[in-house]
Amino acid sequence: MVFDALSFLLKIILLIFAFSYVIAPGFKVVERGVGFGRSFFSLKYLEFWLLGTNFDKTNSNMANRNRTAGLDYERKIAKELKELFGTDQVSTSRAESRRLDNIGADVIGDGIPVFVQCKVMKNTPKISDIFSFYRENKRSGDKPLAVFWKKVLKTDGGIFRGVGEYVVIEKEQYYKMLKDANN
Repeated sequence: MVFDALSFLLKIILLIFAFSYVIAPGFKVVERGVGFGRSFFSLKYLEFWLLGTNFDKTNSNMANRNRTAGLDYERKIAKELKELFGTDQVSTSRAESRRLDNIGADVIGDGIPVFVQCKVMKNTPKISDIFSFYRENKRSGDKPLAVFWKKVLKTDGGIFRGVGEYVVIEKEQYYKMLKDANN
């Protein structure tokens, strides 16, 4: 009980010091906190220590941005495949089939010869893991899988920009496509 009271008092003193630090002469704002000269004091660390909040470096805004980028890419690919095959029988699996969404098929439809999984990533997707998971969970009669990957890089301004789009299919599927093209 005494320790808790002393800890709380120490936290209040530190809080007062932190706010006086902010209005001190020579104060400057740095990327994630406040600094005085060369020293650095992060308000995130203070909040964690004072309030006991969860100091997790993952940011929900980043997760939302990644999710939005992925969903936007799925819709873009679905639209392109509709135009390419001249059919409206293409949609995202989130809208149509929970089972197909759970096995990794993001874009599906009777109008296309494959199921599509979309990835928007800076690094190369783990292709062997994606295809292994699909093979283990698909049902007989399911179409082959094609992985569409939009490679992105972070600009100096902190914005991710697409630098290339690639499609990966299994070798047997590629050979089948070549054979069908020659007939």
